[in-house]
Amino acid sequence: MSPAFGDTVLRRGQNLVWFAEGERSPTGNVQPFKPGVGILLTYDSVPVAPVLISGTYEAMPRGRLAQVAATFGELLASRDLDRSAGQQEQIVQTVRERVAELGERQ
Repeated sequence: MSPAFGDTVLRRGQNLVWFAEGERSPTGNVQPFKPGVGILLTYDSVPVAPVLISGTYEAMPRGRLAQVAATFGELLASRDLDRSAGQQEQIVQTVRERVAELGERQ
């Protein structure tokens, strides 16, 4: 999904689910996030709900039965993200850190 498409969805007042890694983790650990979420959040002042989806590694290859769970973190308010010019990478790191922290609590 492109940041431009995500921007359109948000400007229509709809919710958006963004898989920031871009693919399932080949190791089961939180992977680096793609830059798209940082680009999107630079322009759209919306709260972010960090979510960790666990169990997908155990469900690989596709078709294997495994328990998959979603853990929701506290909302990250738009004021908590530095939206100044050139800060997309910092936004990406902040969101990724919040998601990774959810895995550490398990």
